[in-house]
Amino acid sequence: MKDQDPVRLTPSVPKPAPHSHSMLAQLLSYIWLVMLSALPVTRSSVSGITREARHAEVDVDALRADYTEATRSAEHLQAAFTAAEKKHEALRTRYNKLREEKARAEGALRDARARGERLGQDGHKARAEGAALRKALDEAQTEKQAASERAAEQLAKLEEAQRQVGSLTQKAKETSRELKRLQIEHEQLTELLNTRTTELQDAQVFLDTADTTSDAELMKIVVTLNELVYQLSASISSKIIFWRVPQDEVLVQPADRRLKVLLGQSPSVLLRSTAAEDTSFYAQLSLQAVLSCHASWIISAWNIAFDGEKNTLLQQIHSALFENEPQAVSARWRALTRQYATSLRPDVDRVSLAVRHALNDLRHVLILCGASEDFTKSDGLDAFMEKVRGVVEHAFALQKAIGEGVLSAEYQVICPPSRSPFTADSMTDMDDRSRGRRQAESSGKRVLYTTGIGLSKVQRGEDGRRAEASKRQAVLQIMVKADVTLFG
Repeated sequence: MKDQDPVRLTPSVPKPAPHSHSMLAQLLSYIWLVMLSALPVTRSSVSGITREARHAEVDVDALRADYTEATRSAEHLQAAFTAAEKKHEALRTRYNKLREEKARAEGALRDARARGERLGQDGHKARAEGAALRKALDEAQTEKQAASERAAEQLAKLEEAQRQVGSLTQKAKETSRELKRLQIEHEQLTELLNTRTTELQDAQVFLDTADTTSDAELMKIVVTLNELVYQLSASISSKIIFWRVPQDEVLVQPADRRLKVLLGQSPSVLLRSTAAEDTSFYAQLSLQAVLSCHASWIISAWNIAFDGEKNTLLQQIHSALFENEPQAVSARWRALTRQYATSLRPDVDRVSLAVRHALNDLRHVLILCGASEDFTKSDGLDAFMEKVRGVVEHAFALQKAIGEGVLSAEYQVICPPSRSPFTADSMTDMDDRSRGRRQAESSGKRVLYTTGIGLSKVQRGEDGRRAEASKRQAVLQIMVKADVTLFG
């Protein structure tokens, strides 16, 4: 075999490996082909070269395996860097460094391919670099572990913060519920305060005893009313002719009964014992008495449209309140009752009703006095209607003043009925005043007629305690004396 002529062998080019490293194998095969083509070989040299080629292929395979391992390690490292980058920003910087190292490793691999042309003698350097890469990977994993621990620590802190937030949220809800409860209590207290304030204001209004009418004004109204009564009576008596002739009993008897009820004594008794020339005078007294009684009725009645039973009931209630309750309570009740009592009969014109009653009773007096028929018929006194209306309106004005305008005291009309004992403290004898006699001479006499109403004031002490109400002493003050005529 050694004596054979050298022949040039054309080595076959190995097929590319199915992996990504086939280029390296092709390169080495090509180098061997060039080297073999340049040398004359014998069979022995060919065998040696073949063995060397096989050893080189083995080295290339080892190098390929190392490269594959390095590539896989680089891929794992890249995946680790990617995961670490998502978890923490600091790992991204490290990951970039590793990518640079990977690039350097790839450059090293390319250098290894070049060195592979020199039979891969520098393969150990690639393994060293792979070891360095593994070390870098270990460091990256260590950094990743540290980052994971820091992330876990931060997560624990976050969970603790969330627990604290939950606790604070619960406390906030409890505080909100407590605040809402307090707000409800505040609203209830505010509503109660408003209610009590309104009640207090109502009580203050109810207990207020400020008067809108003074004593002087009341006295002036009474005096004016009596003057109107006197002037109207004098005007009627001066214009009527008294014939002193028997009247129709159909007219006389009802007139007599009515005036006995109104005045307590019919004028017929007086007129039968009176001289003819005094008829006009006593007719005037009777007319004054009728008008005074009507004025007293208007002032004292709670509503003249009520019947006597209703007016009496209201007066009894007021008297009981006055005796047992503070002045402010009884006075406010009286003022409110009088105010609203007038609205219970809106269909009744109280002034017109009182005028009709007064004209009818004045006609009764004229019938008993023997007046001419022109004045005793139903419309005989229509000429005096406006003056009668003036008297009635003054009576209603006094009723409103003492019934609604005065709260500090109670005012009562003085209009003594016929046959009442004369009392100088509250009455004035018209005969004494006109004739200049002393009041003392009227003692023992009795009232015939009241020709002008009086006014008294009744006031209790300032003690407002209900328990002491019955012990408070009432003080009576005569504001205006009643004008009376006496007999006996």
